[in-house]
Amino acid sequence: MSHCAAPSRSPRSWLVRMLLGLALAVVLVAITILLVGQVLPGSERVKIALTFVFLGGLGLAVGKAVKARPELRIVTRTAILAAAVAIGGWYLVSLRGEDVQEELVAVPAPSPPSAQGQDGARGEDAGSLGGPALLASGSFAALDHPGQGTAEVIGQDARLTLQLRDFETDAGPDLRVYLATATDGSDFVDLGDLKGNSGNQAYEVPARTDTQKFDTVLIWCRAFSVGFTAAPLNAR
Repeated sequence: MSHCAAPSRSPRSWLVRMLLGLALAVVLVAITILLVGQVLPGSERVKIALTFVFLGGLGLAVGKAVKARPELRIVTRTAILAAAVAIGGWYLVSLRGEDVQEELVAVPAPSPPSAQGQDGARGEDAGSLGGPALLASGSFAALDHPGQGTAEVIGQDARLTLQLRDFETDAGPDLRVYLATATDGSDFVDLGDLKGNSGNQAYEVPARTDTQKFDTVLIWCRAFSVGFTAAPLNAR
């Protein structure tokens, strides 16, 4: 009398399920960040909470939809858990904060009127000699988060550099440094990731950037569309 052996799951089927779960987790992360971060209103703290509410609700909905398919239920639950862990880990890392201390350019103060020569001409400052010149500066003030320190636009050798001096704000996910026309983040030049939420930092400004038009330094949370702090630039 022969007995039929139960069919075993092949390594290939497990690999397919793992890849399916990974792809689903990536899609869930993208959808969550897009929907919660960009569409829903609120501060980034509110949106962080909404992220896990959304993923939890999605898990319940998907669980009911695939209740009759145990193999799919495992894949989808694993994918949702992986998405929550990935997003949660990203939040935790970004909220730790980082102090960055870069060497900044020290710009000499312009020569006072008393430094004029006998012919009545004022002595040349560092900018007129081809050295660094302070073109604009401003102090940071709070938007959705407190901010302090000074933003400086330095011109030297036909190059522009933005310096953040004695800067400090709260840590957050996906913080960017913008030269913007306003604090709503609608029109800007992106200078890159914020290197740290405190310290002294320098950022290269793209050539031909009009700093009279883009006259606000904006620290922007791109993931949640929230302005942290800003410094209006005043020409010197």
